[in-house]
This record gives sequence, structure tokens and C-alpha cells, in this order.
Amino acid sequence: MICKIKTWRHTYHDIVLPLVGIHQAQNCALVLGALEVMRCRNYISISDDVIREALASLYCPARIEIFSKNPSIILDFAHTVDSMRFLKKTLLENFKFHKLILILGFSQDKDLDNILKEIVWEGDCIVVTRSRNPRAAEPDDLYRRIEKLCGKRSKILDNVRDAVASAKQIASQDDLICITGSAYLAGEARQSLDLQ
Repeated sequence: MICKIKTWRHTYHDIVLPLVGIHQAQNCALVLGALEVMRCRNYISISDDVIREALASLYCPARIEIFSKNPSIILDFAHTVDSMRFLKKTLLENFKFHKLILILGFSQDKDLDNILKEIVWEGDCIVVTRSRNPRAAEPDDLYRRIEKLCGKRSKILDNVRDAVASAKQIASQDDLICITGSAYLAGEARQSLDLQ
């Protein structure tokens, strides 16, 4: 995206930010503000051109990362209520799709009910799974929580590879598959997608 970012000291026009979502521009504004403070106090010497180049080359794996198109596959490790809220907002505002297919897997020590509340209403099809991490929440538990929250039945698959394959089988060209939850889930999904 190309954005204008205003900080306490300066307005940056036409910033190229290769990330998706308004929250990424807000995060960038915080970084720019911190850099300005450090420059004012002579802690660093960095030009606006270097800052622009650095921002234009940003790459954040598994942060609303577009992995493929037709169907679109998005990888994001939203693992908190706020990060899931930003993911939902970004998906609805920045992507066009017929059906949203969610692949969900989280660590068991997260605020699962409130995280799930943010996204499950949007899913047309939900696949629950678990990573190989010993702290991963059980898919059966996620299934029960989702059914209780919104009455939707999920598909349960015991490993990420099968969950990704299943979602790809279900999806048509104009659908969106969003793989989200823990960083462990995102890592295993990336490996699975690389192999398929």
C-alpha cells in the first residue's frame, strides 16, 4: 500500500509499505516517531531516503501474507483478541471473495473464546486443527467452542497438512482460505503449502 504517515514532527508522503492493513500503517507511524526522537537526540543519523527504502523492502512472514491466488491463501498468526480483530477487519476491507474458509489452530493457553468470537462468524467453512507443538489446543475443544459460540460445525483434522489439503479441495477460484492462529500453525502451514 502507499500511504501518508503523519508523526508528531513530520509528514511522510507516498510511503510504500508492502504490508496489508491500516494497522500496519499505524505500526509504521510508531516506528517513524521513535526514529525521529532518536534523530533529534543525535542517537542515530539516518536519512529519509534510507527510511523509505527500508520500509519499501519490509517483509513480515505470516502477517497477512498472501501466499497464493485463485484461490487466495492468506497466512497470519493472529493469536490474540486484538490481532484477530485486525485480521478480520483487514480481510473484510481489503479482499474480495465468495466464501471465507478458515483454518484455525491455537495454543491452549490463549483466550480462545474471545479470539474465536472475533472471526468465526465470518467463516463460511471452518477447519480446526493443531500444530505439532505440545501446547496446541485440541481440535475437539476448538470444535466445541465454535459450536457453542455460533452454532457452526467445524471440520476436524488432526494435522496442519491435512487441514490445508482439505481447505484447498473445498475452495473454488474466488474463495479465500485464511490460515490463522499460532505461529506454530503458520510455520507448519507454510511448509505444507511449499510442498503442495
